[in-house]
Amino acid sequence: MCALAEQINDEQKTKTKENSVTDIGIEAVPSSAELLADDYATEIIRSLSTGPKLGRDITGNCSGSRPTVYRRLNRLVEAGFVETEEVTTKDGHQCHQFSLVRTKVHVEIDESRIKMQLRSSW
Repeated sequence: MCALAEQINDEQKTKTKENSVTDIGIEAVPSSAELLADDYATEIIRSLSTGPKLGRDITGNCSGSRPTVYRRLNRLVEAGFVETEEVTTKDGHQCHQFSLVRTKVHVEIDESRIKMQLRSSW
């Protein structure tokens, strides 16, 4: 994973508020693309597609264990697909609320490059 991150950092990347583009060699698939192939991550994304949710509500909607769901949520946050905010519930508890940030992924593949474009929902 560290080697992949180093290679991505070495390659040309452009980020704007509207979209994020990662252009890397074909031999290294972006970690965000690998994450989208994960069944638990896609369940979480589907759950969040209807709006922001508390972590405990997401775990109730997904087939993975609570630790598995929270690990995927952390990876989705790191990849920029999901953002988290600390909120106070009606009963006074501090909880994390998660919401979907990236709503569209466009992937182009040719003989030597993979280009991913992640579009924000802003």
